[in-house]
Amino acid sequence: MKEFSVLLTCSSFHAIGIVDTLKNNPENCRVSVYVANCNEEDLPPSSCCDGTFVVPKLTATIISIIFFFMQRIFDRYNYAHVLT
Repeated sequence: MKEFSVLLTCSSFHAIGIVDTLKNNPENCRVSVYVANCNEEDLPPSSCCDGTFVVPKLTATIISIIFFFMQRIFDRYNYAHVLT
């Protein structure tokens, strides 16, 4: 199996176990694990993963704008069948 990278978006409580499971996989595949969260205090220790990132909070406004444009793209290119 090829090596690959994973980006987790979760709290440190959950991330530590997930990072451990990914890095100690049965295939001994090299997995680079990066963790992102909007709260710095919720990031796991940098010693348990390959990198951590503090990202801005997603607000309802941003999400609604993204969905609005996604819907327009699906409508324009008639991709509605992909969602069903």
